[in-house]
Amino acid sequence: MNIDKINNKQLLDSLECWNLFKKPKYLIEETNEVTNKCDEKQLEHLFLKRLNFGTAGLRGKMGVGFNAMNVITIMQTTQGLCTYLMNTYGVNLCKNRGIIFGFDGRYHSESFAHVAAAVCLSKGFRVYLFGQTVATPILCYSNFKKNCLCGVMVTASHNPKLDNGYKVYAANGAQIIPPVDKNIATCILENLKPWNDVYEYLNEDFYLKDTSLAEDIYYEMYDSFMYDLKHEFNFNCHRNSRTKLAIVYSPMHGIGRKFVQGIMHVVGFNNLLTVPHQALPDADFSTVSFPNPEEKGALDMAIQLADAVNSPIIVANDPDADRFACAEKFNNKWKIFSGDELGILFAYHLMKQYEKKNIDKSKHVFICTVVCSRMLKKLCEKYGYHYDETLTGFKWLINKAIEYDNKDYTTLYCYEEALGHALTRHVRDKCGISALAYWIEIAVYLYENNLTFHEYLENVRKEIGYFVSNNGYYIVLDPNDIVSIFNEFRCNGTYKNALGSYKIVHIRDLTTGYDSSTPDKKSLIAATPDSQMITLQFENTAILTIRASGTEPKVKWYGEISRSTYEEARRDIDELINNVMDLFMQPNKYNVKKN
Repeated sequence: MNIDKINNKQLLDSLECWNLFKKPKYLIEETNEVTNKCDEKQLEHLFLKRLNFGTAGLRGKMGVGFNAMNVITIMQTTQGLCTYLMNTYGVNLCKNRGIIFGFDGRYHSESFAHVAAAVCLSKGFRVYLFGQTVATPILCYSNFKKNCLCGVMVTASHNPKLDNGYKVYAANGAQIIPPVDKNIATCILENLKPWNDVYEYLNEDFYLKDTSLAEDIYYEMYDSFMYDLKHEFNFNCHRNSRTKLAIVYSPMHGIGRKFVQGIMHVVGFNNLLTVPHQALPDADFSTVSFPNPEEKGALDMAIQLADAVNSPIIVANDPDADRFACAEKFNNKWKIFSGDELGILFAYHLMKQYEKKNIDKSKHVFICTVVCSRMLKKLCEKYGYHYDETLTGFKWLINKAIEYDNKDYTTLYCYEEALGHALTRHVRDKCGISALAYWIEIAVYLYENNLTFHEYLENVRKEIGYFVSNNGYYIVLDPNDIVSIFNEFRCNGTYKNALGSYKIVHIRDLTTGYDSSTPDKKSLIAATPDSQMITLQFENTAILTIRASGTEPKVKWYGEISRSTYEEARRDIDELINNVMDLFMQPNKYNVKKN
């Protein structure tokens, strides 16, 4: 539309701010196209709203405006981050310990990382910048290894191709947690206009003019990562090198392949076959609708290759290689393991290995999130290990692990049901590379002993029972409806004691911090008032957690029950979910749709 016809002064001010920033040619063209085609309401959405900076940093669609990922929002965000770091640590530490940047293979990721590096260089920071694409776990590893004040990974992980992101790691090596995110967000809002010195470091395409100003530590960190994992895991290279077992791998069009190839040399495994059409970075993710191993159909090409070469196992990473997935052919059918099943298999094998060691098990810790299966808790009780749980998100898992490690405990393993695993102490986040390496070590061991993963999992179930889950979600477009739905269940703090015929015996509300099972009725896990999450335990022993997604218009449920047989557990959990979820969500009253 004609800018002269805009009546909204706030919008005009925002457009004026946008025009203060220099732009690469493609963004100038996109800006002209958008401002010509969009009406005032559409422009308000693009320029008056901002991408929210939270504990996950930034993530959103790439495009024009302050409500999208682009070189301008990257510049503003990094100006705020720089200010926060200088205010918190002082200029000298920023110059000495510095900040590190990495990027994946998505459109504009490299340029975004260069712009962020230029902002920090303009303030005299010591800057490390990977000279080529890097996996998120390697960036995280390097941030901790080099003792940086902060690390930033430009990635949208397994999101669709039009998205990008800006993930921030703290000086302790883990993802930032509150109140750091809010403090950085405040600094961003105080630094929305361009620092003009930044442009002296950038060429017209918005890459660094002189890359030597930033230290490229790619090869140093690649070698260091492989060395540290080799000595931490002590892989059985002799056994792994002589196996005839072949395994198919997909990096899902991401950047995992070169790091997985490196770790295979460390493991000693020579029979990893990569899916050819998904082997190299491809910003279009050409062969999959969504580059997420959890999504239906994502492993189809890997399955085709595995069938062709008679391989019984498929392993996969998501595009930035922080997640790990696996499928196995058993009785001529492919089974894709859930995140919980993978987590339990990793934990069970670790426990079996530690049986051979003389350790105080009560000082060795396994941690998962509140929406994970209760199988891990049961396993820890059986074998005598310490168990704990946190809110969803690896930022909570790793910071809890750091707490334990600082108290003379040893954290052996953390996992979340969304295919995230932390098996190495050298990466303070989920790491799909080390998870894949250890999984292959287990696979060779099992198959040499004529066992499959399916049978190994059955062994666990024979020991602790069948834990069967029923997970899903409702689409809820209005955030106010989500709050109202949860508040109706709370009944002004008295809470419902049943849903239909299913009696509730325990309630934990992590929005308010209420827990009916503790003496003071306060949850042992810190409350998060900005997000909705309630866990219910029913008289029939079923556990149900209901929570609002932090990134999508969804209310998710995670139901689980344990019985002596699979059939009994499946029947009971399905009946419960079918009977109680609509009573909680009230689709006749609110605009909600069950997926």
